[in-house]
Amino acid sequence: MHKPTVTPYNTGKVLIGSRYEPPKYIEESRHMLNLQRVLLEKKTERRSVAAADLVIMVLAVVAAVVIYLTR
Repeated sequence: MHKPTVTPYNTGKVLIGSRYEPPKYIEESRHMLNLQRVLLEKKTERRSVAAADLVIMVLAVVAAVVIYLTR
């Protein structure tokens, strides 16, 4: 870890800044940013509504087939 070059401020009881470490540099590329965007984006309600509609439609078709075959 990189130690700061400035001596921390000494209050007599506490050394202010004695454990400070500057933030690490992270190189950002277009691919990294796209991956983060895909992983962190919120799912829209439209997708969940569409999925729920699909499940209901499949269940309705299965129920109709079962009713038709049991007659």
